[in-house]
Amino acid sequence: MASYIMEKDKLTGEYKEIFVRAETYAMLLGIENQVQEDMLMNLVDILCTAQEKKKPAAQIIGNDVEQFCKDYFQEQRGILGAIRGIPGWLYRVSAVVLIFGILEIIFCAGDPAVQIWTVTMDISGFLVGLLVGGITSCIALWVLRPLLFRLKKVNATVIAFLVLIINFLLIAVGIIKFGEQTLAVPILPVLIGSAMFVIAYKGYQIYQRYQKNGSIKKPQKDGIFREIYHNTVKTETPKQLKKRFEKINKRRRKRGKTEITSEEFTRKMQMEYKMAKIAILVMYAAIWAGSTFSDIMRGQWWPDTVILAGILLVCYRLFSPKYMLKLLKQCEKQKADVIEMAERMAEERR
Repeated sequence: MASYIMEKDKLTGEYKEIFVRAETYAMLLGIENQVQEDMLMNLVDILCTAQEKKKPAAQIIGNDVEQFCKDYFQEQRGILGAIRGIPGWLYRVSAVVLIFGILEIIFCAGDPAVQIWTVTMDISGFLVGLLVGGITSCIALWVLRPLLFRLKKVNATVIAFLVLIINFLLIAVGIIKFGEQTLAVPILPVLIGSAMFVIAYKGYQIYQRYQKNGSIKKPQKDGIFREIYHNTVKTETPKQLKKRFEKINKRRRKRGKTEITSEEFTRKMQMEYKMAKIAILVMYAAIWAGSTFSDIMRGQWWPDTVILAGILLVCYRLFSPKYMLKLLKQCEKQKADVIEMAERMAEERR
């Protein structure tokens, strides 16, 4: 079974633009992952067929992309669509609660004076997370979704980035507003309830998979997410670098300044990413230090500070621009400019 993530790269021009907008529309609706995957795969097939037969996109979807998205995702819209997404949302929350609850039990198990059934768990953070998720969903549906079609210069990537920024801002506000408040509840009922929901949800997914495919195994897809991601990064990086290089020189020409060379552009990129790496490390260290100091003052620094350090480390690993840092390191080592090196690495990948 092919993944739409790989298949969508075959689309070009207006077909690609339509798909990107539909993909973002689905994301803003909060459609359940498997349903979204199936619907977008079907849409890719339709658009690829139209592209191969050179049929105008308007002949397939009409002249209004927004109306097409509304019609195509009709069953996933409105109150019923939101209700369908609740189990998946609760599953993710339950899984996180379960993981943190088990960690809490493990830390408490080492203290013989503590009885497991008397251990409590602070669930205020999870409640704030649910509130943030609900507010973000409302903003995505009623503010960002219309922007996807109203403002021509706002593309799907920008919309997705806005959702991420809003999430971070709301989390920061939640920490500032409710950071000192706690809601301790007995941990065993929370763990048992979370575990039962996780098992029931996964069991239902397996049952659906068996009904649909005759097997409990997930259908094998062409490629895995990591491979798809790396291929996309390697393919798109040279284009993005060229675009930025041309944009810088266009701006300099307008100001009557001399254009920068590819070597100067490479040095500029190296400096930017070195500074960005340091800034990110300092930011994460400051978050950890500030939280730890606050916890120590309240006498609650263990195990929260260790868990936070682990979360920040995972975030740093996930969001650091590893490919660009590797690319710039190769440029420095081989004395090559960044655009040439990016093209060479993309060609090697093929």
